[in-house]
Amino acid sequence: MNETIFITGTDTGVGKTLLTALLLHHLREEGCGALAMKPFCSGSREDAELLQALQREVLTVNETNPFYFPQPVAPWVANGKKIALKTVLAKISALKKRSQTLLIEGSGGIFVPLGDGYVVSDLIKRAGCPAIIVGRNRLGTINHTLMTIKVMQSIGIKQITIVLMDEEKPDFSAKTNQKSLKKLLPGTPIFGLPFLGRAASSAGGIKRAQKKVKKTLAQILGPANLTAFFPTKGEKSVRQKTC
Repeated sequence: MNETIFITGTDTGVGKTLLTALLLHHLREEGCGALAMKPFCSGSREDAELLQALQREVLTVNETNPFYFPQPVAPWVANGKKIALKTVLAKISALKKRSQTLLIEGSGGIFVPLGDGYVVSDLIKRAGCPAIIVGRNRLGTINHTLMTIKVMQSIGIKQITIVLMDEEKPDFSAKTNQKSLKKLLPGTPIFGLPFLGRAASSAGGIKRAQKKVKKTLAQILGPANLTAFFPTKGEKSVRQKTC
């Protein structure tokens, strides 16, 4: 059974790549044939290179990131070839067939234009999969998170989990953001991850950090939140099928 999860964010630079890399390593450590991709990269390929480093024996960087533009602007602006949505979906489908769980990292927020006539939220909807919204645990995240989830729900994306990423120097709101969102979004799974250090965004750093937050990563992927990735003990045969 192939599963797909889309990791999007309330903005750029909120920690999507860090979370995607942590989930990828966590799943692979658990014996799941997981893969991760970031279809679009602009300006730098560092995000895709981090993901590829954790699955180097399986995917090339061009498979991890099929659409790369050196200009640090939205893909639609940089994309002279105007890549069609069906072309992106074909790349996703090809990797889905090769994995038990495919993690897809988006670019920026949900309204980032990727090509003519479609933005990130359109890609999530057409992929037809659960989504994780990543946000900074700081002042402003309540507004940004609520706007993101309301838009996603309005176009039919219902299976959503929220993850707030702590910053190195938390502000006063960091103590209450998660609790506030739980009250405002009853029934929506909401988790937080601590600041894992400046070195966390490297292959070695991800492997070390994953051990520190293993329990939370399992909860993010848990059956009560997205799909039955982590069955209880005694269900090994099911786990091998669904990760």
